Amino acid sequence: MESEADQFAGLRERALKKQQDEARLRQALQQLLDPVAFERLSMIRVSSPETFEQVSSVILSLFQQGQLKGKLSDEMLKKILSRLLSNRREPEIKFKHK
Repeated sequence: MESEADQFAGLRERALKKQQDEARLRQALQQLLDPVAFERLSMIRVSSPETFEQVSSVILSLFQQGQLKGKLSDEMLKKILSRLLSNRREPEIKFKHK
């Protein structure tokens, strides 16, 4: 049976690993995106973490496949976003009148 100290150490270790992974991702994205695109992606991260994860995965995949030539511009980031978001279905809102 784990003691509380062991549990706390495990939690702290996982939190530290998560911080390191996030720092690595941030550094990679900063190198792959121009400053305006990086700022836009940072705002997306705050407002929609799920979208941030999807876009980050696409950007890293493009890089790994050698399809990025230079830094990704804000215009290219917008195109990636529009493609990802166009696949989403917007929820239908219906109003019932009395």
